[in-house]
Amino acid sequence: MDSKNIPLCVDLDGTFIRTDMMMESIALLILKRPFFLFIIPFWLLKGRYYLKSKLLEYVLPNIKLVPINPKIEEFVISERKKGRYIILVTASMQEIANQFKNYYNIFDEAIGSKDDINLVGKTKADYLINRFGRRGFDYIGDSDKDFYVWKSANIAHIVNQNERFINRLREITNIGIVWDLLPKSKFQNFISEIRTYQWTKNLLIFLPLILAHNTNANVYINALLAFFSFSFAASAIYLFNDLMDLDSDREHSTKKNRPMAAGNFPIISAFRWILILIITSLLIALLLHKEFLIVLIMYLVITLVYSIKLKKIYIIDIVVLSILYTFRLIAGSFSTNIPISEWLAGFSLFFFLSMSALKRYVEIKNNLDSDQKAIKGRAYITDDLQIIQNSGISSGLISVMIFFLYINSSKVVQLYNSPEILYLIIPLIVYWILRVWFLAHRGLMNEDPVLFAIADKRSYLFIISILLILMFSTL
Repeated sequence: MDSKNIPLCVDLDGTFIRTDMMMESIALLILKRPFFLFIIPFWLLKGRYYLKSKLLEYVLPNIKLVPINPKIEEFVISERKKGRYIILVTASMQEIANQFKNYYNIFDEAIGSKDDINLVGKTKADYLINRFGRRGFDYIGDSDKDFYVWKSANIAHIVNQNERFINRLREITNIGIVWDLLPKSKFQNFISEIRTYQWTKNLLIFLPLILAHNTNANVYINALLAFFSFSFAASAIYLFNDLMDLDSDREHSTKKNRPMAAGNFPIISAFRWILILIITSLLIALLLHKEFLIVLIMYLVITLVYSIKLKKIYIIDIVVLSILYTFRLIAGSFSTNIPISEWLAGFSLFFFLSMSALKRYVEIKNNLDSDQKAIKGRAYITDDLQIIQNSGISSGLISVMIFFLYINSSKVVQLYNSPEILYLIIPLIVYWILRVWFLAHRGLMNEDPVLFAIADKRSYLFIISILLILMFSTL
């Protein structure tokens, strides 16, 4: 039989698209109605079809933003030009299949799950055999569950399968094209998703020890445990945040390249790692003081609420971010039983309020070339640029004033033999704060101040200079 007379059947999840529509729907539902996080497991107990049908009652992902596999699209288009009948055959609900057919206009027909039938595995194979006969269709798929479909296909086109599985299929059917469309480095994508570079923020946990001039090794071990506990918790939140921001990230000029948004990091893996990281974080916290565990739980709760709701409320979002930075100092205090002064807490709040405002400022500035006045996923508009800048610079300078008052307080003489040397730190902090704001104003600042500081040589010189001044002031 001429191949062009044989219909080409194309799977959706993991094949035509780089993601899974059921998981996309789950993420979207949690974003819109967070309480459903606790209801979804009960839906799943009634089966995947029931879960997908319930999800469809509440949400329908924006298929225009869902990342596809361009090579599969190109192949489908080329086969359609040859006159082949192209069918999208998917376990996703029929309504979703129809959306893809109508939007891409390269499928002659779309068949999805409906009428209590989950079109997957043997069920999908039986449907295609009953309609076209055994060997009466070609099939492009990716999942182990597609084995039954490939087994009965005329030609099996395979996406992202291992060599052992392909050789097994080769014995029972005709193998067509084999695409390896997986990202080259899964580990690199994982590291990128959990934002290990952001762990540098958690070095603030060590600050109470350093400022208290504590040299007890056991205390530093506790601080190190607290560092990893907070880092794992923070990575879990970053994963959750990316789940909640899928659509807005995909419309962003740079964030669309994040592994999850680009479809290079599976959504199901994100859910799994969120659980693993949070559990690991809490287990480590149990080794430390009870107060540290309470702070960690409060941090998790606040950041979750921030990811779902607070980051969409202007002003509140940057205030919460500055508070979360200060939580790291509190965590360092409780994990080591070294109290922090009100001076340090005040300095931290205003300094990091400046950095949080800086982050929003850059996001707004990067949106100036866009036709949209509103900032996607945020409560700001481009007209807010000036007030954000003024607030950020003012907050930074207030933190300097707090440090000045600290030097003149009665507490400083208890820790430093030559406190007057600490005045040298003031121009350094003023210079660094004003410099990063100048760079942001000139469009030379990354959206993430942490990334900037990690790559900026002057920032390292700034930190080293402050540490040296602190050391000399104790002599």
